[in-house]
Amino acid sequence: MPSAKVKEEPNDEAPPATETSPPPKPNDKTLPPSRAQKAKVKSEPREDRPRRRAPHRSARGSDHRDEAPDEWASDADTNRFSDDEDDSGSEYAPDEKDRDFESEDEEGGDDVGEEDDEESRSSKKVKKTPRKRKAEKPAAKQPARKSRRTTRSSAKSAKEKEGDHFKDEHKNIKTEWDKDIHVPNPEEYTYDAPAPTRDEKTGVLKFEGFDDFSPNLTPAEVLQLGSFGGTYYRPIHSAITSQDLADDYKLDLPDSWLEGLDPSKHLTSAQYHTNINRYGSKCGLTLEEWERSGWITVWDPRGWFQWYVRFYRGRRCDDDKRQISRWKKCAHERSGRWLRVYLGKCLKAELDHIPQNPKEEKVSPVIRQVLQHWGLAVNDDVYERFKAEKGKK
Repeated sequence: MPSAKVKEEPNDEAPPATETSPPPKPNDKTLPPSRAQKAKVKSEPREDRPRRRAPHRSARGSDHRDEAPDEWASDADTNRFSDDEDDSGSEYAPDEKDRDFESEDEEGGDDVGEEDDEESRSSKKVKKTPRKRKAEKPAAKQPARKSRRTTRSSAKSAKEKEGDHFKDEHKNIKTEWDKDIHVPNPEEYTYDAPAPTRDEKTGVLKFEGFDDFSPNLTPAEVLQLGSFGGTYYRPIHSAITSQDLADDYKLDLPDSWLEGLDPSKHLTSAQYHTNINRYGSKCGLTLEEWERSGWITVWDPRGWFQWYVRFYRGRRCDDDKRQISRWKKCAHERSGRWLRVYLGKCLKAELDHIPQNPKEEKVSPVIRQVLQHWGLAVNDDVYERFKAEKGKK
């Protein structure tokens, strides 16, 4: 007897999934994992926990966990990505090079819950702080190259140290801070050394016992040619002797040296006049700068030219050697800095001879004026020897 047909009722259940069918999508209304599930994930050894590739940085964000493909997920992963648990410090975290932030001062980390109970573990949240990138070590600084400015300042310091060294060696030098040093009286000076001789061909002056000192201008010629802007014997207060000096040229300069000169204009003027100078140029430092440098002594509080006046007249003192050394550094044919600088400029300009007319001086009127103050007039003989030294004809 044929069996009765059974009426099939509609089945709301989904057909079983096959190997070719896609996996079912998770239900949005899935309940959150329980505390037991969370504790199970925490208790799993690290090597047994499922791992997966982190999404690209551009795909990561505040909601990147919800955007991950479903096939990546597992029960353990779902539990670990719950809002109640922190994933900082786990092996699932992206590589260091892909991380923008890192928990630096974690309150718990992966060890949270191993000593606490489940309730405290679920209620405690770890505070994340922005990762601080390690500062790169600065590259080693290379030693700075010394510039000309540095070299000049160093040379100036060396000169000041030289002056200080001289002060330490010679106790007869007086400054504002040393009032006990005896100040010699110019009226008591004796001028008993033999007078210098002059070479008729070259005009060089020779002083007995001082072969390395060879100026070719006498002090009278230096003044007659026009020097110091007419201010050398002006009234001053010396910081070296703590004395006011005025009209002391009358003790230093014989009357024969002043013929044709107006002392108020050529010697004691308070204002510097460049038109009095032979080469019409102002040069030299102030007296205060010379004093601070330690180059002025109680023997000659006005400076080198005053020493030269007295030395030429026959006075000898303990300061002679130092003053001659200063002259050699400035105007000596072999070691004089400013003389050799001027001759080098003339050689570079391809001059055939040294101009003696001040109006024809185009190379350096200032250096010519400086050398005149130091008792030297540059001539063709010195220039020819300098060219021969440099291999020039």
